[in-house]
Amino acid sequence: MKLITSYKELKNEEKNGIELYFDNIPTYQERQQLKNEGYRWHNQKKCWYKKQDATKKQTKTTNNQNYLGIKKGDIFYSSWGYEQTNVDFFEVIGLKGKTQVILQEVNLKIKEESGISGMSADRSYNTSKTYPVENSCFVKDNQKGMTKKILGTKEHPYINLTSFANAYLYNGEKLYESWYY
Repeated sequence: MKLITSYKELKNEEKNGIELYFDNIPTYQERQQLKNEGYRWHNQKKCWYKKQDATKKQTKTTNNQNYLGIKKGDIFYSSWGYEQTNVDFFEVIGLKGKTQVILQEVNLKIKEESGISGMSADRSYNTSKTYPVENSCFVKDNQKGMTKKILGTKEHPYINLTSFANAYLYNGEKLYESWYY
């Protein structure tokens, strides 16, 4: 960790942690960096601290996927609708524990399209570049994303988005869409 503001580092053997005592208030960027690296502010001690748990730290750095093999950057799709078939995409922007992911609704560019009629098509999408949706109907704050539990099996993971829509892991297959406008 690279910090400009001077500090003193102490090991808390009793709590198995590290405490950082700063001479001055760290800059905003430094505080964000501390948070990203797992440090939290202790208001009574007036220091930044974190637990020093070797097994947790090792799991976080070496295991970048959850128990079903889902990893950051994976794309899920949801196909839903009554008189028309809508397809929405969600990118995994973070992992939370063993069973949860943080999702952001995204747009993908069409890679290939074969028309079925004037108002429907089978489409495959390019997953190498995603574009966050500005006004998501599924995610309240699309910048932060939403936390959902991964269900199913390693071969067929899925996410229950709402009472009318599940999201499935997207592997580049063609998806059917229809519209009436």
